[in-house]
Amino acid sequence: MPNKTLHLGGLSKGLELMKLFQSLDDKVDVSCYSIFLLVCFQDGINNENIKSYFPNMSKSRVSRSVHILCDVAKTRKDRKGLNILKQEINPEDYRQRTLVLTSKGKTVKDNILRLLG
Repeated sequence: MPNKTLHLGGLSKGLELMKLFQSLDDKVDVSCYSIFLLVCFQDGINNENIKSYFPNMSKSRVSRSVHILCDVAKTRKDRKGLNILKQEINPEDYRQRTLVLTSKGKTVKDNILRLLG
C-alpha cells in the first residue's frame, strides 16, 4: 500500500506550484502553464510539437497561449504577455518559430525546480 504521507506531500507541492503560477498572473489558465512547463522540459520546441503533445488543444488555443506567455499577448485587452517565453525563428525552417525561456522564464523554472525538489 502506497505511503499516504507521500501522496499528500505530492499534492501539497502541486498546490504550491499552482500558487506560484497564480502569482505570475491570476487570470491565465492552466493550459498556458502546461505549455510553459513543456518548454521548460524541451527548450526550443515549436507550436506543432506542442500540439502533438497536447492533441486535444486546438491549434488556435496553442497560439493564443504562446502569445500570453511571450511579451505581447494579442488576445488580452492590455496586450501584455507574461514575458516568460520568447519566439525565435527556426534557422532550419524560417517559416517556423521555436520557443525558448526568457531570463524571467528561467527564474520561474528555477523556482519550480526548487519547489518540487
